Amino acid sequence: MNSTRPKLSVIVPMWGVEKYIEKCARSLFESTLDDIEFIFVDDCSPDKSVGVLKLVLKDYPKRSQQTKILRHKVNKGLPQARKTGVEAAHGEWITHCDSDDWVAPDMYEKMLDSASEKGYDLICCDFKFLSDSEVLFQSSYDIKKTSEELRKDLLACHVSNAVWNKIVRHSIYDSHDIYYPRETMDEDDVFVSQWAYFASRCGYVHECLYYHYANPESMTHEKSREKVLRGLNDRITNRKWIVNFLESQNDDEVKDALLRYKRSVKQIIFSRAYGWNNYREMLNTYSDANKELLESNKLSIKNRFFTFLMFISFPIPVYQIVIRLLGIKNC
Repeated sequence: MNSTRPKLSVIVPMWGVEKYIEKCARSLFESTLDDIEFIFVDDCSPDKSVGVLKLVLKDYPKRSQQTKILRHKVNKGLPQARKTGVEAAHGEWITHCDSDDWVAPDMYEKMLDSASEKGYDLICCDFKFLSDSEVLFQSSYDIKKTSEELRKDLLACHVSNAVWNKIVRHSIYDSHDIYYPRETMDEDDVFVSQWAYFASRCGYVHECLYYHYANPESMTHEKSREKVLRGLNDRITNRKWIVNFLESQNDDEVKDALLRYKRSVKQIIFSRAYGWNNYREMLNTYSDANKELLESNKLSIKNRFFTFLMFISFPIPVYQIVIRLLGIKNC
């Protein structure tokens, strides 16, 4: 590793990605940005992910000096793997890449050029969400929106909350006690809410530069009841942390985000399982916000409508019935 500080640190957690890490690593090593370091964190992967990575690295001798491969002694989960990477990072900027995804060769160079030119602390780009056979989703963001509007949208989750299509100044980590969750679902929300709050200026590159793969073997695609419920509980824990974080700032500018996260916690509680205890827990959680959730113009009419359905769904599952009648799959 060079003695001088690299411009960017790319952190790549690895677990069970033997089939995917080659494509990811080659896309990173072929980056047009030379002043860069790569930090791969092996979270006790049970397969040959590290061996494949080392073979790929032989094709990029220059990158070998810019690459660290760290290994956990025990499996710690994705958020803690990110933490290990950040603690080892020397770059002026930090970004994250999932080990089954890939990036455009000029992604990091374009984003850093924009950030340097306009003085951003946090910058995002568009991405594609792909399966093996099709593009599932193409992100976009209003080009007319200002830096402050983007910051508020990031806080309120009106724009993608993923960590992998964003670059953040290392100084945000140095100046603030960034919290790393242990729960793996919605952990991106926890990081991005902190980055956006502490960033003075946020920017956006309106170009698709990141490719996110819908890995069918990912834990987010597990379908067993036990794992689904565990995932929902993880989401509740992480989103409750965000509510506490935003409330502790005592900042009027985050009220929109705060209300939106309170609503999301209620909705996740409601969706865990249908029954009186869950319904009562949903109503009592952030009960001070119930009236505002039904009346606030900070939420769309659609969101207020579905909140109303959720509130009146006991003992008849009105919410689920209406969703099915309307043919809505992702409410």
